[in-house]
Amino acid sequence: MIRGYAQVHPGAVFCSISAAVMYGLPVSYSLLGQVYVYGSSPSYLGGVRVVRLYRPDPTCEMVDGVRVASLAEATVECLCTCDFEDGLAIADSYLRAVHADSKYLLRNVERLARGRWGVGMARDVARHADAHAESGGESIARAIMIKGDVPPSDLQREYVDPLEPWNTYRADFVLSLLMVARFWASSMGWRNTRTSGSAQARR
Repeated sequence: MIRGYAQVHPGAVFCSISAAVMYGLPVSYSLLGQVYVYGSSPSYLGGVRVVRLYRPDPTCEMVDGVRVASLAEATVECLCTCDFEDGLAIADSYLRAVHADSKYLLRNVERLARGRWGVGMARDVARHADAHAESGGESIARAIMIKGDVPPSDLQREYVDPLEPWNTYRADFVLSLLMVARFWASSMGWRNTRTSGSAQARR
């Protein structure tokens, strides 16, 4: 769809989700029904919605013969557009590609999206982004954990096999026992016994 639009409109510069697809970032199928290009107003072509985003003086690059926004601009635009789960998958992949950390992405968000609609979500995603995640599905799973107030304490931690010490394996997620206990107690509706007991003692 992107290449077809580019053939009809060779001057188009693809951005946001469409640029992310061209860069090979993990984009959910549910987001592929629209084409994102730089412009001034939305339009429709052949039943496909073309979303036009405005950015003064965008940085353009060529990817497989298609003009696209820079990787940083495309990523930040996605974070302003996507929900937390899809945004985290894109953000993690971006950090892996540029060998950077969440602080670097957050600086890009402030530089490229300050005052834009969706910048709050972009900031939230950037704070949780982690280059150690190895797939979009892993990132989405972690996003669900974070939203459920059970954020992993570590990713891709390496362990030695106790039965075969010459072998190692990695865990996608590491959860602290305290965090799991708090989540389990909360899901069971338990209150902090120390707090409730102190409150009763003061009565």
